[in-house]
Amino acid sequence: MNKRQSKKQKLSSQVEDLQNISSLNMEMNSDTNVRIDNIVERTNTNFESVAKEIAETDSNINRILDAQKKETSEVRKNRLAILDMQRKLKIARFIDLLLVITILFLSIRS
Repeated sequence: MNKRQSKKQKLSSQVEDLQNISSLNMEMNSDTNVRIDNIVERTNTNFESVAKEIAETDSNINRILDAQKKETSEVRKNRLAILDMQRKLKIARFIDLLLVITILFLSIRS
């Protein structure tokens, strides 16, 4: 019976060791899960920050593009206004030339 008791104690000790190992393993798993959760949370926060930065950058780019379109439109309007003014100046010079010729003609006739 002594052998039996010795074997029983040995097995009992092994079972206790296995239970301790299992308990330690569960604690380590719990710690690991907490660490993983923290990493995931930080990563999500980083992604949110990056998404905000991207949205702000996109908004800024759109504002710049809108301003450039507006500026281009204004430049085009100004160019058309200058061309119109040049056309009017040519007409005014032509009318001025006609007036000079008319005055010369009238002064020669009289």
